[in-house]
Amino acid sequence: MKRFSLLLFILTTLIGSQTLSAQPTYMMSNALVTDCEGILTDSEAGQLPGTYDHNENFTFTICINQADKITLNFITFCTEEIFDIVRIYDGPDTLSTLIGGPYAGVVSPFSVTATSGCMTVNFISDPNVVCSGWVANWDTEVDPPVPPAFLPLANVPCGK
Repeated sequence: MKRFSLLLFILTTLIGSQTLSAQPTYMMSNALVTDCEGILTDSEAGQLPGTYDHNENFTFTICINQADKITLNFITFCTEEIFDIVRIYDGPDTLSTLIGGPYAGVVSPFSVTATSGCMTVNFISDPNVVCSGWVANWDTEVDPPVPPAFLPLANVPCGK
């Protein structure tokens, strides 16, 4: 019985890790991605393990062709209150409409949704204190295409 339980545990762990690893993971950077789902974390470039670095200024953009919604779900969030700020825009750059933020400090889990087909996340940190950063995942809603309307064909004799 112990051997069966151990085997079941190993199989469950392997299957679960495959499911999680199916989503690409990105660290905050200047990037443009087109993945319909993924995980976004802070840069992890700080001097202390598990933190972002001082003086960061990164813009991460997600653009999905024909997306109706891109939703970014923050699971954890901690930046230096007032000074290390995340802003989220509904569009391909920071000139687009601001839809989230500025976020700073310790924030409970939250979600932000863009409806333009693109979402841009901008993070700026100052030269002083850092915190543990964040982990967020995104997913996309794309309506299925409307099937084309077919007109009835006239009666055409076969072979002609």
